[in-house]
Amino acid sequence: MKWLWITLSIVGTVFVLACAGGASLLLYANIGGSDNAVKGYYSAVEKQDYRTAFNFFAPGATFTSPQDGQTARIPSEAAYEAVAKIVDQQVGVLTDYQTNKGSDDNHIVATLTRSGQQYQVNLTMTQVDGNWKISNFNSF
Repeated sequence: MKWLWITLSIVGTVFVLACAGGASLLLYANIGGSDNAVKGYYSAVEKQDYRTAFNFFAPGATFTSPQDGQTARIPSEAAYEAVAKIVDQQVGVLTDYQTNKGSDDNHIVATLTRSGQQYQVNLTMTQVDGNWKISNFNSF
């Protein structure tokens, strides 16, 4: 019986810590403004945690191709994850990122590094229920 209580205590503690960690990530991303939301997004992408990354998108978020300017809606978490994995295989995993807020909270430019190469991504942000979310971006 003693081991049961010890095991339940350990499981309970791990559960509470996991919940606190997830809540602090979301709190960090949303309280500090749109720049922090983008940092939260790219932190998840860097860890290849695409489920968490997808949560930073606004409903109906879109991707605009930098090559031809075509815009497409991100249809689902599964579709996003599949494309993100292909990008990781073809271009390399994200190893570094920096953000630069424009003249307002609605526009962020991120400088990403994959396979030693840097490139910029333009992100358009919007507030959804008081939380900053990505509504459009033009590169992975």
